Amino acid sequence: MSLPNSTTNIPLHFLIGIGRSGTTLLTTMLNAHPNLVATPENDFALFFQSQFADKDMSKPADIDLFVRLFNRPRQQAISVWNPEPTTLRRIFARHPQGISYADLCKEVYLSYSFKAEGSNDIRAIIDKNPIYTLHIPLWTRLFPDAKFIVLVRDYRDNILSRKRTDKRSRLNATTIHAAVWNIYYRHILKAQQQNPQRFLTIRYEDLAANAEAVLRQICSFLAIGFEPVMLEAYRQNELLKSKRVKESISQADYEHISAMHENLSRPVNTDRVAAWQREMPIADRATAEQICGQLGERFGYATTLDISWFQKMRIFAKQLVLGTYAHFYTEVWAKRVFYLPLKWRLFFASFTQQ
Repeated sequence: MSLPNSTTNIPLHFLIGIGRSGTTLLTTMLNAHPNLVATPENDFALFFQSQFADKDMSKPADIDLFVRLFNRPRQQAISVWNPEPTTLRRIFARHPQGISYADLCKEVYLSYSFKAEGSNDIRAIIDKNPIYTLHIPLWTRLFPDAKFIVLVRDYRDNILSRKRTDKRSRLNATTIHAAVWNIYYRHILKAQQQNPQRFLTIRYEDLAANAEAVLRQICSFLAIGFEPVMLEAYRQNELLKSKRVKESISQADYEHISAMHENLSRPVNTDRVAAWQREMPIADRATAEQICGQLGERFGYATTLDISWFQKMRIFAKQLVLGTYAHFYTEVWAKRVFYLPLKWRLFFASFTQQ
């Protein structure tokens, strides 16, 4: 791919929100825009920031370490790119005096994007990862011009979807999913209050019902023109059709990803909007509304049940155990672990992959 002469003037924005809210769908639509690069989900920018964010990447030892770690075996976060050391070293060769971590991230994204080779018309990069929701202060520090597209989905549909696709987890419980939904969107609202002009909130239901109107709103927010081809993204969905993706992960993982994102190969539709009304058991709905109802109303999602005092006590009892686990996993493991020394995290990563 022929990169622009400088990435300094190309902004990097973030698409955030909890998983199973349509973030992958929106990413494929944004990536169809000829002037946007919307990256496959990864966490390399977050994973390496504690080691490299404050360095100018001019020393050979830092460059060698970055290249070696980027290509370490079983680096799941970036495996779909099938990275090659020579590609990374070409980036550093273009910057013999050094390169900031922010610009390095941009060049890596451009180098491994699925865009056609030879494109020099990129106006912005969109980095999508649900876990980035927990790290907004970091991104505002590293990328002062970054904007945040927030995707939110009715918490009942989100929980229903997460339970349906998370069957491999031993802790696939409504209480946990509801608690995590709350944590994610409280992080967003807190950051949004501090810099409201940098955030655009999109509801999945609106995207599904009127994709063109929502995409026009996003393009205006990003200061680029709308392109009708964005509505045809499902015809060229690289996530499921790319040879690189198929060859870089196991067949079981590929089938799991395909099942999770089956709607990406179809035109955007409202088939799963309000599915909770048909499919969610009353007990699960009560749990979801008790935990998420107050926050959900701020996004326009009304509660439907009159929950008895006895039900509230039962839900509260579950929260004491499962909610505490959700808080620990989200606020400690999924958040603060990324700020530990890199060698510690590499040890944890190798241990969890055994």
